[in-house]
Amino acid sequence: MPEREQRTGRLSRRTAYEVIRTMVDLDDALLAEAAEILGTATKRATINGALAELVAAARRRRFADLVDEGVFDDLRDPDVMRGAWR
Repeated sequence: MPEREQRTGRLSRRTAYEVIRTMVDLDDALLAEAAEILGTATKRATINGALAELVAAARRRRFADLVDEGVFDDLRDPDVMRGAWR
């Protein structure tokens, strides 16, 4: 189990595995709609699920942009693909 905090003298250094608690005002109707779409039962699961979906959608858009820019065009070349399997 990762350490949550390492003490170094008077200062503490937090690790990357720490959960951050934050107070935020949420739109209750939007939260309820997101929970219904995601099939989640708690606010925490809904927010984490919505964030995961947002990040995944952004990654898909970036990948689609790369495809549109022709970054992967050489994968259609049989010689390139033959060389990839060697």
